[in-house]
Amino acid sequence: MKFLTKKQKIKCILEGEGADPCPPPGDNGLQICENHIKELNKTLLNLRVADYIRENFMMKDEESFLFDRRNGSVYSLNQTGTFIFSLILSGKDFCTILEQMADAFDTNPVTDTLYDCNRFVGEILKLGLLTPKDAV
Repeated sequence: MKFLTKKQKIKCILEGEGADPCPPPGDNGLQICENHIKELNKTLLNLRVADYIRENFMMKDEESFLFDRRNGSVYSLNQTGTFIFSLILSGKDFCTILEQMADAFDTNPVTDTLYDCNRFVGEILKLGLLTPKDAV
């Protein structure tokens, strides 16, 4: 983690990703403003791991396997994928996952973690491994 001098102003790492300038980031360790935190957390707010996946998630050391009984597909996750998926399974929000990933994997800048995590969530969503929370 970088230390800033008094003259340096902390900026949201996602500034420029929206029409309005970002407010200064809070003390969340991510250097992301509250507006972007709310937006990022919406990604997982209304999603949950599908029951047919939840029941068929198997971990072996730092890797895991997912069995999709709907179509017989088996997915293997590396250490990072297992870490993210386990946190999603436990109901963590997107920014909590980012913070824990940054700590666990000592990633800097957090933007790399953000894009990797976002891509992973998008892929498992596309595969149908996540479903809307209100789905039966």
